[in-house]
Amino acid sequence: MADSKRNIRTKALIQMLRPVVRYWLRRADRFQEFSELLKIVFVDVAREELTKSHNKVNVSRIHMLTGVHRNDVSRIFKQGAQPKVLPDFLSRLIGQWEQDPEFQTTNGTPRVLTYLGKNNDFSRLVEKVSKGVSPGTVLFELERSNAVKRTKKGIRLVSGTQRHTKDEERVIALSGEMVESLLGSAQENIGAPDPSPNVLLRTRYDNIYQSDVEEIRAWIRSEAKALHKRVRDYLSQRDRDIVERPVEAGHEPPKAGVTVVFGSFSAIEGEADELRDGGTSMNQSESESIAG
Repeated sequence: MADSKRNIRTKALIQMLRPVVRYWLRRADRFQEFSELLKIVFVDVAREELTKSHNKVNVSRIHMLTGVHRNDVSRIFKQGAQPKVLPDFLSRLIGQWEQDPEFQTTNGTPRVLTYLGKNNDFSRLVEKVSKGVSPGTVLFELERSNAVKRTKKGIRLVSGTQRHTKDEERVIALSGEMVESLLGSAQENIGAPDPSPNVLLRTRYDNIYQSDVEEIRAWIRSEAKALHKRVRDYLSQRDRDIVERPVEAGHEPPKAGVTVVFGSFSAIEGEADELRDGGTSMNQSESESIAG
């Protein structure tokens, strides 16, 4: 039984690594650098896991947990954690701007925010999402991604949560976060009683007319935006940063801090991609659900 489960995990890992390796090779990057990055990730994740379990974090424990050579662990551990990029933070901040009544107009749209002087609107918005990030750094990133525009009255939001991830750095970072959420969701569903706690859905048709591709892209994009808008409206009313629930007499304040993720993606795969991957067309349609 143990060997069977290990084989399943091995096959799953190989399948997950294929697109990562393909992305790496398409940019002519070599295995040696990939191997070094993998060591860094192993050490960083081990450090996070030990911290979560309230264990002491040191080189010996990371070495025992990961199998990474002690010299490599020591070298990486002393360098500290790798700097994290901002896409997820920017998404949360833009979502706060779109959903929080404090930063909306009377008709519910994101209003222009002041950003100069003490206690300005933009600084209060950033502080609501995180007190550990400089408003100036956030504004620079938002402007770099063309998500905001400076006006005489203040900062205007010009692209919502669905449009601020355009350059490669942000797209790849967001993809990594989505993969992490997806794998965590799948792992929680394994062995869980029905109904499964998380939604895992996939719809696939593999013999679509080429002339319909652009129309399909536009339709999926429109439907996905509308669905995510409904999800944001629903979740925002259950987020403590946006809605402060009253505390009943004699009761503790309601606890918060739970993260809810709802993701979506689409892909159009051509015949050339299937041949390159060694796949063949099955001339079938399928709709798969691994959810309750």
